[in-house]
Amino acid sequence: MRHDPATIGFIERMAQDQLRYGRIFTKQAESPLVAKPGKRWEPTEDKVDEYLARCDDICHSVPQDFDDRVKISYAAHAALMCLVKCKFAQQPDSVQLATMKRHNDLSRAPPFTDDHESPQALSNPSVEPRRLTAEEHQLFQNPDELHGKQFVLSPDTDDSGTYEVIGYHRKRDKSVQYDVLFDDCDDPILLDAGEMMRMLEDSLYLPN
Repeated sequence: MRHDPATIGFIERMAQDQLRYGRIFTKQAESPLVAKPGKRWEPTEDKVDEYLARCDDICHSVPQDFDDRVKISYAAHAALMCLVKCKFAQQPDSVQLATMKRHNDLSRAPPFTDDHESPQALSNPSVEPRRLTAEEHQLFQNPDELHGKQFVLSPDTDDSGTYEVIGYHRKRDKSVQYDVLFDDCDDPILLDAGEMMRMLEDSLYLPN
């Protein structure tokens, strides 16, 4: 398709600007926080935790303007690069694979509404937990009906705990996976439909 001169000029400016900003980002990304020209940026082994703590402090600051947001974004990138190069890369293949799998699971979970704080623990039940009825067992096979419900897993055991079905999503093959958050965990776990239904069998229901 032929374009008019104005459109050709726009295309050229966009391509040049994308390339320019991309090169700037790449150059800066190669030297997070502490690098000096001609030197490697990675902290020494005994300084890794200190470096990450510094990044984390910046990431938890409250931005007041655009400059603050740039600083926070850069600190987050620096922390990520440090984790990957100074900690993750030192692990055996089995640990790296398990970490990547868990990361992918968490990436598919619904994001939390707060940027910096961990999700709060589930509130103490204000009603008496009870067994599901046959009708509820059938009803909760529908993910829309199960979403948002709270339960107590393995009651009267040392492993007992309250959890909530905080979300779900459908895979390409139409199967359903559930995001389940326990009251003593910061992050949700991912369960397929079969695992979810089996867990309900060992749970008491906390009606809303």
